Amino acid sequence: REGRMGGVISGPSGFENPQWRLKVLKNTAAYFTLSQTLSASYCYMMLAVVPGGKQLRRPVGPDVIKSRTFFYSGAPDDSREIGFDVPLLPPGDYTIIASTFEPGETTGCRLSVYFKEPGSVKEEGFVELN
Repeated sequence: REGRMGGVISGPSGFENPQWRLKVLKNTAAYFTLSQTLSASYCYMMLAVVPGGKQLRRPVGPDVIKSRTFFYSGAPDDSREIGFDVPLLPPGDYTIIASTFEPGETTGCRLSVYFKEPGSVKEEGFVELN
């Protein structure tokens, strides 16, 4: 996906970032990566997995960020690729958000997710929400 992003997810336009829905059917370990495409402009970026599985229409608040089922790549990083492990991803619906640090930046990115347990994710995989 290539396009404009909304900046950090807790910022005023954070909900404008690319979002995908993920349905996890059973406990599993997962590894999430976000790679900037080589043709894209280079940006600081981060990746978050938020409980709920719905398109976000407002910034992510501290109550969600403090949740035990909120996972993220840490502070925005200036690498071509960022990633993080989730040792135990419980069953449920999640929204995956790719973001840049600054609102309005344009970049291309590729999301990859790897699961330890076969059959732990709904067969359709990801559904793009925006």
